[in-house]
Amino acid sequence: MPERSPAPVVVHAWPARPTARVRLAVFAVGATLAIVFVFLVPAGLPYDEPSHWQNVTFYASHHTMPVIGDRGVSYEAQMGPVAYVVDAVLTLGFGGASRAAFYGVRLLGAIELLVFAGLIGAVVRRSLPAEENAAVFATACVLFNPMLLTMAASVQNDILALCLATGALLAMTGASVGRATSALSGCLVGLALITKLIVWPIGLVLGVSLVLRRKWLEAFIFVSTATLVSGWWFVRNEYLYGDLTGRRGVIDAGYHFPPLGHIDPIGLVRSVMTYLWLPTEYVRNVVDAPGWVDLLVVALSLAGAFGVVRVVVRLWPGRSVVALVAIAVLAVATWLVTAIATQAVAFRFAYAALPLWFLGLGGLVLLRGGRAIAVLVLVAELCVSGWFLLSVSDLSPLLTRFTPEGRP
Repeated sequence: MPERSPAPVVVHAWPARPTARVRLAVFAVGATLAIVFVFLVPAGLPYDEPSHWQNVTFYASHHTMPVIGDRGVSYEAQMGPVAYVVDAVLTLGFGGASRAAFYGVRLLGAIELLVFAGLIGAVVRRSLPAEENAAVFATACVLFNPMLLTMAASVQNDILALCLATGALLAMTGASVGRATSALSGCLVGLALITKLIVWPIGLVLGVSLVLRRKWLEAFIFVSTATLVSGWWFVRNEYLYGDLTGRRGVIDAGYHFPPLGHIDPIGLVRSVMTYLWLPTEYVRNVVDAPGWVDLLVVALSLAGAFGVVRVVVRLWPGRSVVALVAIAVLAVATWLVTAIATQAVAFRFAYAALPLWFLGLGGLVLLRGGRAIAVLVLVAELCVSGWFLLSVSDLSPLLTRFTPEGRP
């Protein structure tokens, strides 16, 4: 009898496309995690939360923008107004500053994280159009990330800025960019800039990309719209503080954040890994991660770095990946220079690099054994999240008064 041919070896066990049920499950689990973080992380423990909340209550009670140095105004008044206006409107919907309004604003941040995760999935889908599993996995990586969960589930302005800027990035890296798209993207970038300035590399790269593609009219529309939406804020800062960013006003008010003054490679790498995964520094270092958590963070960071390198090499010189690399390089370089020479800012300052980072993580599923890698990454994120919540849930809140007169 003739010998039978051996059964074919299946390298990938992934379905061709994730089902709608899988996508819904990812968002459902992410939403559940975010809600848990909203209510279990003690109020005021996230680093700048008391100051951000003070800004929100100022907008809600005074119906005007705060000026650094005035009574009842925090140093976060240097930030643009968009997130605070949105939060203040929500606060007024609760009848004014109160505990309920505070947690309502936190819940709004959780919703913004869901939006950001969906936008990251769309970025990955745009860059890897035939790999839907990579997009779903990248979305899950965002939603299960303990650092982003902690940040989003606090009173802050980072996530909204990232949502606006990533939306502009998606619109401008499409197959065709016309006048309407340029105007919309310019508006989103302008709003993002006056939400939090950390997203400026995205706006710069998008504008330069239009010039390099010789889309002169579209570039003019993009820059003009972004300037019309955000320019007044910088003029106001120059008028009030003699500084376009408002930083001089912060210094004159007595707040000092000295620079590192030297290069500490180990410390800088540790800061990067911390703000990619581990929210210990974000909660004022009131908890220390045990060794096994540190090992998970190192392993996750190495996996992500490998994924970024592999995806960039595979996709170069595609338009989307070139733009993401340029944005990431600008963001990280600016963070390094600022932290060393000007002010010791956290790696959150370079969060404009997150779209490239999560593209790299999403690309891990394309490796041999991609399903196992994806499961290990998500389980590791859940383990770190579980440890963190158990560590901080029984700590005392630093913010106990939620009225406009409350102080941390």
